[in-house]
Amino acid sequence: MRKKYKIAVFSDMKESLGNTLKSTLNLAKMLNGEIAIFHVKKGTEVVTEASQLSAIRSLNSEFITMDNDIKSIVNSYSKDFGVTMSYSCAIGNLKNEIAAYIEKEKPDFIVLSKKKSNFFNILGDKLIPFVLKIHKGPIFLTDEINVLGFGNDLSLGV
Repeated sequence: MRKKYKIAVFSDMKESLGNTLKSTLNLAKMLNGEIAIFHVKKGTEVVTEASQLSAIRSLNSEFITMDNDIKSIVNSYSKDFGVTMSYSCAIGNLKNEIAAYIEKEKPDFIVLSKKKSNFFNILGDKLIPFVLKIHKGPIFLTDEINVLGFGNDLSLGV
């Protein structure tokens, strides 16, 4: 029996998640893998109030909303493709949460969605170089347009 590979998908729940998941599901079929989606939202995007109680209420509300959104996506894609999928989410510092997730879960593959470059987003979060630095395994980059098809040739870059 072949080993089941752990494939982690780091998501920002944007429009390109559908294509990213389709490519990841096809990759999982090729590699006999199971998928874990991890979504992190920046705390500064969630907390807008100065009051501590309002901030806690906002965090709890946003976490429940994120959990329900990811659950519905996982259930629909898992049913359609027949691949085991799990999910988790967190609110906090993007890089710290991802580093902690990689350390704890030790995924075999990581899937990231490559965004279109935006001239006005000069600083950016530079997530891809960060993940390349801390993860010593393969990283699969998807784009917003092209989807990896099952049975198609796969090009590797080093």
